[in-house]
Amino acid sequence: NKTYNAIGYNPKDNFIYGLYGRELLKIDSNGTVDSLGNVQGLPSYQLYSGTFDKNGYYYVGGKYNEDDPNIYKIDISQRKVIQTITMSEHMIVYDFAFSKDGNYLYAIPPNGKFSKISIPDGNVTHIGQNHINYSFDAVFVDNEGRVFANDSYGKGFFEFDPSTGEKFFLSSSQRAQLNDGTNCPNASFIFTDF
Repeated sequence: NKTYNAIGYNPKDNFIYGLYGRELLKIDSNGTVDSLGNVQGLPSYQLYSGTFDKNGYYYVGGKYNEDDPNIYKIDISQRKVIQTITMSEHMIVYDFAFSKDGNYLYAIPPNGKFSKISIPDGNVTHIGQNHINYSFDAVFVDNEGRVFANDSYGKGFFEFDPSTGEKFFLSSSQRAQLNDGTNCPNASFIFTDF
């Protein structure tokens, strides 16, 4: 069994992609995982964060607490890194998702503030207060630009206000280890009370 991560939904072909080290994986609607081979230009270690832009380019990163503050833009058709974006500061990020306008990646570092990473220059801006004792490792943005994240400590599923960094509790969630998340950015999140 492979523990893959950095999953992202590609709006161009409706498949989910992920990484196992440098190996690019394609996941269909039945959960079937196919290997597409290694991606040229990636580091050898497992990256955690992954998402796609509206043009079908795959952005991955996630080893920011060590020596790699980079986000890698991948052309999946070539299985090749075509741009490396260096963030303006090192920070741990377990997942990120694009803002509706595609200008920023949104992330919430463990115990940190809501953050936006400017694409393509990598400038990091922190917004609001620290979210102490939270670890958000599944981040989503819907077609209305609303930002959601799940806490892997089991404290809940939240909506975030990207202008203030404030979080709003939406529902409970289970504790998770090696959690990741992705969604179709063209769909709306609908919540129903039972």
